[in-house]
Amino acid sequence: MFARRTHVYHGHILVQFRRLRSFAGRILNYAIATARAENNPAPALGGALSAPMVRHHPAVIGPIEL
Repeated sequence: MFARRTHVYHGHILVQFRRLRSFAGRILNYAIATARAENNPAPALGGALSAPMVRHHPAVIGPIEL
């Protein structure tokens, strides 16, 4: 998982990294519930990430603008 994290982070694909962290967190929560793991390090990684830049697109109002 951590090798994949490094590849995704260096590729500047922060949205995929957040999805990967969320998925890993769900797996580790299941492992804790079934007594296969003692802790979940996924929430600690949340503060280490910067938020992806949001890009809004303007609405198309009428056919004249096309």
